[in-house]
Amino acid sequence: FVFAYNNENCTGGPNYNVVLNSPNGNTNSTTTLPLAPCIPPIAAPTTLNLSATNTTISGSFTASASANRYLVVISTVTPLGATPSDGTTYTAGSPFGTGTVVAYIASTTFNATGLTANTPYFIFVFAANGDCTGEPDYFNTSLDGTDTTTNGTGVPNGYYDNAIGLTCQPLKTALKTIISTGTEVLSYTPGLWNLYTFSDKRRNDANNADILWDTYSDNPTGPEPYTYTLITNQCGSYAAEGDCYNREHSTPQSWFNQVSPMVSDAHHIFPTDGKVNALHSNFPYGEVQNLATVSGFNNPSLAGSKLGTGSNFGFTGTVFEPINEYKGDYARAFLYMAVRYEDEMINQNWPQYGRANEAILSTTDQPNAAVRRLQFYDDWYIKLLYKWHLQDPVSVKEINRNNVIFSQLITDGATTKKQGNRNPFVDHPEYVAAIWGPACLTVLPVSITNFSVKKNNNTALVSWKVNNELSIKKYEVERSTNGINFEKIGEVKSNGSTQYSFTDNTLPLAKTIYYRLKIVELSGKLNTTNVITIDGVVLVNALKISPNPANEKITIQLNNVVNQKGGLLTIFDFTGRLLVQKSITSAQNIITLPVLNYANGTYFVKIITDTDVLKTNFIISR
Repeated sequence: FVFAYNNENCTGGPNYNVVLNSPNGNTNSTTTLPLAPCIPPIAAPTTLNLSATNTTISGSFTASASANRYLVVISTVTPLGATPSDGTTYTAGSPFGTGTVVAYIASTTFNATGLTANTPYFIFVFAANGDCTGEPDYFNTSLDGTDTTTNGTGVPNGYYDNAIGLTCQPLKTALKTIISTGTEVLSYTPGLWNLYTFSDKRRNDANNADILWDTYSDNPTGPEPYTYTLITNQCGSYAAEGDCYNREHSTPQSWFNQVSPMVSDAHHIFPTDGKVNALHSNFPYGEVQNLATVSGFNNPSLAGSKLGTGSNFGFTGTVFEPINEYKGDYARAFLYMAVRYEDEMINQNWPQYGRANEAILSTTDQPNAAVRRLQFYDDWYIKLLYKWHLQDPVSVKEINRNNVIFSQLITDGATTKKQGNRNPFVDHPEYVAAIWGPACLTVLPVSITNFSVKKNNNTALVSWKVNNELSIKKYEVERSTNGINFEKIGEVKSNGSTQYSFTDNTLPLAKTIYYRLKIVELSGKLNTTNVITIDGVVLVNALKISPNPANEKITIQLNNVVNQKGGLLTIFDFTGRLLVQKSITSAQNIITLPVLNYANGTYFVKIITDTDVLKTNFIISR
């Protein structure tokens, strides 16, 4: 039906001619051609490649020459016990044999989400033909594969084995080899853009939409000044904050002359607001006491980032300061660069470029190439990075981003690839002191030697020796069950001795227990040692959640050990957002909670008693 109308240069428009434009004054019609009859494929696809994170398995395969559609099914058991029925189009999330449909697609890549960590899964890919009468027609022999989701940290078993027992340059060299082996170089466009849809996505504060996790606009304690939709709001042109996001080289690309692979290494390139990225420019990071006046910019930015000067361990030049929430993220990104590209820094002489000489050791700063290779950064900058590393411990956001960069297959032009390496300082924060500590360099002042923990049944003896105690007030003993969040469990006052110890009489229930010391100086200054681990005490089947996967509600069943104690129940989503916090009495052994409003994905349950920390997770899948 075609109507004529006038709209331009007239009042009250548009005005329509309501007579239908057709040969008979009413309608005209035609009929689309019929679809060809369906012909079943004669072969399955081939070469299935799988890659797992804690909660996802992504895959790619080689297409079948006789198919134009594919049905992907995932299961925790094999055989699958079913074959697809011709004429049936299966939807994602629907049951299929012993498994669940991941996708019915025309592409040769897929991503299964909402999976359980440390669990083997079986993948089945069936070839099909669509766009035909009676579609689809299936080939009933599937292409099969299996992969196991990673553990709680996402680190594959044995990944850091070659670094065990090493310190100083040998450790740094071993880590460089580990994180440089088997990597692929992502393109700057579209590789990084597509990666960010996996690595830097979070739910908004209202939990009703996915948004970009922008470290320059995020407000951890309140509403953001603006938010971005992934892909839709990416750009290269902007006029003000909130216009769009681009790609922020935390180590400015001018520092290494825009050379590959540094120029597209995702571990140090974050998606951020374009205008604040420009405010950072190519200045080093630091702490600002005196704001700079910058024409055309908000300073501080709307979310609190600053540009200016301060006294940063003796450096008084211009620096850029992100908010406290992400200082550790940026510090560990810089430390990654110091390991991954130590050879490139020496061979390409990075300090000659941009402002690199303000933060990276030059031959004038340090003629000894071996010292430059190990220390990498100027004294003031390594002190700043170490301070931020301790001040802002590794977060769930960093762990998830690290896992995605390591494992996630993405579409990069005409190919599918993954960067395939990890930031070792996210996985092992203790490596920072092991490389740059006093046993290797004198830059970071630490007075502790021979720090050790010895387990004895259900207790642990923490002991340490001291080199120089002239300015020490006390030692605080801290413990963690995840290596990220530490709590103080005791303290020992300084008494001029060279040997100290502390007994932990209440070991928590955990597979691994982490210890570290916080050294409190008389001036109030704090230093933290490296982390030591021991095997913990694991309570089997302490928590049971059903159903799992869940839909409308979950039931948490506590065993007798938990029942004897009161406690605090918390539930977090994958971004670390607290969803539930409630007290549990000693009389409770069954807890039922509604989850109807939860989005699909994995959620983490923790119950804290006076002596134990119990953890499990559940999945929402609809």
